[in-house]
Amino acid sequence: MGGFGFTSDNANRLFYVTGNGYGHENQQFPVSGKTPPGTLEECIVNMAVDPATGKVKPQDFFQPYEYLSLDAADKDFGSGGLALLDPGTFNGANGQRLGATVGKNGKMYIANLDNLGGYRLGPGGGDKIVQTINTPGGSAVFGGIGSYPGEGGYLYMTPVSGPYT
Repeated sequence: MGGFGFTSDNANRLFYVTGNGYGHENQQFPVSGKTPPGTLEECIVNMAVDPATGKVKPQDFFQPYEYLSLDAADKDFGSGGLALLDPGTFNGANGQRLGATVGKNGKMYIANLDNLGGYRLGPGGGDKIVQTINTPGGSAVFGGIGSYPGEGGYLYMTPVSGPYT
């Protein structure tokens, strides 16, 4: 996660992003975000915290449709961690609470934190995510996303080829 730790928006939810992994349980079969598989490589993961015991377990996830090729090419998804965006500015019909991650694959993903999107549930077996934004030239990103909620809202990232808004 590019040096980033867990992030949370309330006492019972933790979010993190994973990179390369082993197992590849999903292969090419669609999976609901609400039924996370045993392997969660190249994912945004939402962990539920049981308030009585403090134990955590996956309760939702998003995995890009091309995660197998990302893993094989070392194009880690989420090398920029996960930024939780101000819900007063960054919201819409596809989600009232949003998060953003960016990675070595040259894409920024905007996710609905209440329904991350699972795997291959979008049109044509693609991603079910709020928005995907390509970095200029498809450049990798190795740092976090910055956000500014004023003036309608801005997201900032610094691809290897230079800073962009």
